[in-house]
Amino acid sequence: MTNLNTIYDEFTIGSDGMIRAIQTHCGFDISNAECARILHWAKTAAEFQRLFENADWWRDDVVIMDHRPLHIIARDIRTDWRKPYFGAVPYLEAMACLSSIHGAYYEDSAKSIVAYFLANAGAWRGDTARRVKAELKGLLKS
Repeated sequence: MTNLNTIYDEFTIGSDGMIRAIQTHCGFDISNAECARILHWAKTAAEFQRLFENADWWRDDVVIMDHRPLHIIARDIRTDWRKPYFGAVPYLEAMACLSSIHGAYYEDSAKSIVAYFLANAGAWRGDTARRVKAELKGLLKS
């Protein structure tokens, strides 16, 4: 089998050729759409592997939820909070791999990740921060 690192070196990230190479040479049982979703976020082979093994938001069969996916909320946070407090970064990165508040990242529940993020996000201020923090607090109560 071809090494995922080799594919990242030889193809443009997100290209049809890269998607086909990953599907046919790396042993991943993954659709074109699923692969493209992961490639949108994974800029290295290690990130791709981590997301494939430890997240579920990229899967076609994930049920649509009654709240915004955590990875979308994390993207909004990163867009607004350009230099996050170092204590919040690991929780923000974990949220980027989650879809549901009922999921898990490795051994940590999504609820605990969100709670720890909020505990470390005191330095994030502004209208977006207030809105997103309220959204996350609401998810913790669900």
